[in-house]
Amino acid sequence: MAPWRGAGGVAPLHDTFVLFALTRDEALLNTLLAEPTIAHVCLGGRPPHWKSPGVPHDGYLSDFLMLSKSAIGAA
Repeated sequence: MAPWRGAGGVAPLHDTFVLFALTRDEALLNTLLAEPTIAHVCLGGRPPHWKSPGVPHDGYLSDFLMLSKSAIGAA
């Protein structure tokens, strides 16, 4: 959904599978990461197919047992 303005809150972003957050606003990032209906948050220009050991992704058994959240970004 673009463009999106933060004044309306994150309700329009509910039930998002992959969300690209091109911001440095830590309060907004914390809100997005805390939202249980947003499955994946990509920070900066990191593509959603980037994977690293230990970063949750679809397919772990734990996905059936608990909610997992991933956040990736440039160091």
